[in-house]
Amino acid sequence: MMIVVCLLLFRLALDLSEIERIEVVQGAAAATIYGAQGANGVIQLFSKKGKAGKIRIDISSNVSMNTMLNEGGVHKARLHPFTTNANGEVVASSGNLINLDPAISVYRENVQVNLVDPTTTTSKPYDKNLQYYDHFDMFFKTAYTTNNSITISGAKEKMDFSFAVSDNRQTSTFRNNGKYSRTNLLSNIGVELAKNLKFRSITQLVYTKNTLNDATGRGIIFALNNSRPFANYDYKMPDGNYGYYFGDATGVNGYNPNYRTQYSSNLDNKIDVVQNFNLNYKPIKFLELDAKYGLNYQTQDVTYDVLPQDDNASAKFWTTRWWTGNYAPTPSVGTSGSIDNFRYRTTFKNFITSATINTDFKEDFNINIPIKTTTLLAFDYRKNIFEQYITWGADAPFYTPYTASQMVTYRIQSDYTEPFVTYGYLANQRFEYGEIAGISGGIRSDYSSAFGGGSKPFTFPRGDAYLRLSSFDFWKNGKLGDLLTEFKLRAAYGKAGIQPRPFDRYVVLSTANIGSNVAFTFPTSNANPNLDVEVSKEIEVGADISLKGLKGD
Repeated sequence: MMIVVCLLLFRLALDLSEIERIEVVQGAAAATIYGAQGANGVIQLFSKKGKAGKIRIDISSNVSMNTMLNEGGVHKARLHPFTTNANGEVVASSGNLINLDPAISVYRENVQVNLVDPTTTTSKPYDKNLQYYDHFDMFFKTAYTTNNSITISGAKEKMDFSFAVSDNRQTSTFRNNGKYSRTNLLSNIGVELAKNLKFRSITQLVYTKNTLNDATGRGIIFALNNSRPFANYDYKMPDGNYGYYFGDATGVNGYNPNYRTQYSSNLDNKIDVVQNFNLNYKPIKFLELDAKYGLNYQTQDVTYDVLPQDDNASAKFWTTRWWTGNYAPTPSVGTSGSIDNFRYRTTFKNFITSATINTDFKEDFNINIPIKTTTLLAFDYRKNIFEQYITWGADAPFYTPYTASQMVTYRIQSDYTEPFVTYGYLANQRFEYGEIAGISGGIRSDYSSAFGGGSKPFTFPRGDAYLRLSSFDFWKNGKLGDLLTEFKLRAAYGKAGIQPRPFDRYVVLSTANIGSNVAFTFPTSNANPNLDVEVSKEIEVGADISLKGLKGD
């Protein structure tokens, strides 16, 4: 889970140049503060604020190159063991030469290897009818990343501000695989509305555009690693198209990555609108009141388009169209084109309010006891609504351009909404006796739409204590103090838990077509109404020790 200026945000592409510091809260401590959603830990990101003095303008620009490392010059074998004739040419079992049919980009026969012949060795060069191609050099390329940003910031007595614009662009390390770009707009304004009353507004707009066809590159790597090195994947047939499959001769699991980039494209547009408000008030010396509200609205629209392949000579030879979308059935030649449309909408709201009471017996009450106390009471509310709408179409007309409305087959794959609400209370009390000892304890109770009806809360207890023996006079004035300048014993205990997902306890019906009617169906795996929170306990016992050595240095 990620926190920005102590507010919850999800799936946000942040401009890290505008982050002042990062803090990590782990285990039971995170669950105590942030409830069950923080059980796996919380990353807190604090954004930069304007500083007093003259208005500051910071401009940053950099370009970096990214290349695939090939330590040791890894490449495919430059020599082969295939059966050859007297001229050193690779031949099939029929005795015919292994040659590419240029009209359809196919090797009609397979190479042969006599594995039972003890004289068979991998010692023959690719210098006759088959040539050697470095597939890694063919598809790996140098990628570039550019970052540009400008920040204008400043502060006066009762106000600070910071405005930033940044742009990030990245190309792929695989040829013709697409690009990624992100633009961030950030506004951070703080105002003291009245004495001890401060208000802060942080606004972020983030736009990302992703056209990567194979985001991880695993599909390309798989194809290349399963291809023999005599496959010339840069070859184009007389019709101007790439062939997909060259035949078993070049590898049964090898295909031409150029075919995919020619006939398919991906466009992923994402917009984040983030608004945070923070109101902080200290009405009296002992009390601090704080309220935070955060909104993260995200839209994501993805279009995966597969072009018609009916005019491809290779596809006609194999009587199939090799590339399809995510949902369209594998088509044969004569059907063309498919489109997958993904629409995602996420609205996340978070409200946190807290009251902190700090007391010092000496300074506040004139009691000559070095006791300090901290009382924290907090309430937070979170609501997340996720919407998913997926459609696909297949069998478009042969001409281009076309839209989904012109598809012969059109389906709604998913129309899904997932609401989730949770709120919780936190109470924590801490006592410290000078530098000698301290103890604290608290609980947090969570209510959630994932907890069945939400009427039964789940409570996370926590506690910690420490005792600094090195603060006692007998330690300071004795021989131990000369050797061990610091000796503190500490212990902590806490519980954390991971709550079920929104519908893990409810039976959710699906729909299916029966003839011309629609019927409800049960899922293959039913929800468990008795599913409990996955709870973990954390116990920590330790000691902090400082040794004096080297004559006190």
